Amino acid sequence: MFCKGCGQQVASDSAFCNRCGKPLAQSNLREGGKPPLAINGRGDGISNQANSLFRLGPKVWIFATILLLLIGAIFSFKRTVKPESTAPNSPPTKQNQADTVDSNRPTVSPPRFRFYRSKLEQGTSVVVSPSTSDEQLESLLWLFREKVRSHRFADIGITHPTSKRFGTEGYSAGLISVYRNQKCAGENFFDAGLGPCGYGDHSAAFYQWGLLVNGVFDPDADSAGITSSDGGKTEVFSYKDHWKLPAELQAKTDSERNSEETSNKVNRANFAEELERQLKAAGFDITVWVRETESDELVLNSDIFKDTATRVEFLSTVLPKWKHSLCKSGFRQIRLIRGGLFSTGDVYSVGCN
Repeated sequence: MFCKGCGQQVASDSAFCNRCGKPLAQSNLREGGKPPLAINGRGDGISNQANSLFRLGPKVWIFATILLLLIGAIFSFKRTVKPESTAPNSPPTKQNQADTVDSNRPTVSPPRFRFYRSKLEQGTSVVVSPSTSDEQLESLLWLFREKVRSHRFADIGITHPTSKRFGTEGYSAGLISVYRNQKCAGENFFDAGLGPCGYGDHSAAFYQWGLLVNGVFDPDADSAGITSSDGGKTEVFSYKDHWKLPAELQAKTDSERNSEETSNKVNRANFAEELERQLKAAGFDITVWVRETESDELVLNSDIFKDTATRVEFLSTVLPKWKHSLCKSGFRQIRLIRGGLFSTGDVYSVGCN
């Protein structure tokens, strides 16, 4: 083996040259010897990796630092973005629609008004000051809507039924007309001839409920508008906006309605029981009950209805005596079953007006 510094031949197991004293190459170390660049005894594998990283240069270190900052920024953004950020693309719910409608309700207080007159199926008239603004009229129409929907008719002066359907008087439909002048407030109640203000409608605003929607009269289907000086109508709202009462008031109204329906159900059952008792006392072997699926249908079951002549006579002579009571109790049709388990019977209208 030769020393690279001076070319002197040395022993193979020497660590330094005997002539020049320089250390021999690492490859000259005997097996198990400690390498010159070893750090803290961890071997030259780690030290070589560290030297390699330092040899990469400052550009690589700058790139790595920027990359780490970008990754941290991305994760931070994901944590801060809320799911609600997608809300604008979501379709509005009915509740959102109702909130939007309520936000269009005027904030000005409704004007003072005076109940003028109300008549069954002819409407109700109220009078306001001639100086009442259109915005105040809008607020008044919203007040009427809330009172009618919550069945608080007495709060606006209506203490008698406004409609009559199937022979029963109630509040399922009506019209409230608002006048700025008392002189014209009675024009809807003249049976013949022109009213005091002549031809045409002289109301300043109106609110109507119980409209016909899809072939059915809906008590909650309503509309309201303001009448201009030339007779034109400007809509303020309609049932198409899906407006609902405030939650607390709606819950109270629903509770009252359920109680009323339960009371009506009990009254109809009592009516059926009483009718059966009186028919049997008159010699008719007839069983009577209220149909479960159709609360406005009264069922009468007897073998006598198998005979056509007897059935016709019963419908023409016996049933009419009960017509008024049937209509008042809410029955709109009867079903005559001709005895037997498999008879479905025939349905007949009570004829309530």
